[in-house]
Amino acid sequence: TTGRFKSACLSCSFLRPLCRSEAAKNALLANVLIQGTDVHPDLQSISQALDGLYGASLGPLVRKNGEIQTWGFYLSFLEDRFALEGDRVLEPMTELVGGALDPDYVEREKENLISTIETSLNDKRVYAGQQMLRAMCRDDGFGVPRLGEPEDVAAITPGELYRHYRQVLGTSQVELFYAGSAPLEAVAELLRRALADPRGFGDRRVELAEGMLEM
Repeated sequence: TTGRFKSACLSCSFLRPLCRSEAAKNALLANVLIQGTDVHPDLQSISQALDGLYGASLGPLVRKNGEIQTWGFYLSFLEDRFALEGDRVLEPMTELVGGALDPDYVEREKENLISTIETSLNDKRVYAGQQMLRAMCRDDGFGVPRLGEPEDVAAITPGELYRHYRQVLGTSQVELFYAGSAPLEAVAELLRRALADPRGFGDRRVELAEGMLEM
């Protein structure tokens, strides 16, 4: 808890063993899930909501810490105490943590993720470092790129991604970080409400996602 800054930040991260069988799926989930929520079903709606919250920001988070892959979301927003009287920023921002997987966005985000991976390979220094890790750590998770391999991303189907998402929700360690002036218990209660549905879906997306099991 700190009152030194005009903005606060909040992150929600899932911790997974870094392995090739799921690295690409986790990186893809981080991008797909921020494309829509139950309240804001598409990126345009989310952008409008963020603009209405004093220019708040929401982005994907994919990191590699040793043999652990950390993925999730990072939010930055104005402190409530600096907003106009009666305006709330913290509460609607916590609601954005409860993302929803929509199959309409999977193929597009696959293309974007593959492009990101291939662009990084054009950097000779990054490419040399990755090749060194592949060679030296071929038998353990540390040698797996944090975003996965392009061919692994291309092979992911919406149904496979949904099944992995359900597994992640049920088996992952989750870390929530907040830095701002709001009381800790007040933030914790908002997050409990936002994450109360263990499946992370509203009714509309439950129907969409369950249909994906056939894919």
